[in-house]
Amino acid sequence: MANQEQVELLLSGVDKWNSWRESHPEVAIDLEAADLLTAKLRQADLRGADLCQADLEGAGLPGAPAAVGTQNSAQIAYLGGNTLSIPIAV
Repeated sequence: MANQEQVELLLSGVDKWNSWRESHPEVAIDLEAADLLTAKLRQADLRGADLCQADLEGAGLPGAPAAVGTQNSAQIAYLGGNTLSIPIAV
């Protein structure tokens, strides 16, 4: 389950999130199963974040497939480095 404090911080804005990440690089980012439906994630530092089963539909991820986070497509999302990797069940 997601760390709710981290989810709230991320939802409060990218600048605030990135500043916190820069000050706390040792903290593991747990966004597992987080509701990020309304998050604006462009430029957010999500390196190494656990986004397993996070709802990313409409989360402002430029270049990501439109189906990210929908019930019938992406069930798992993991962001490692600068690459968004989304296994799609076919």
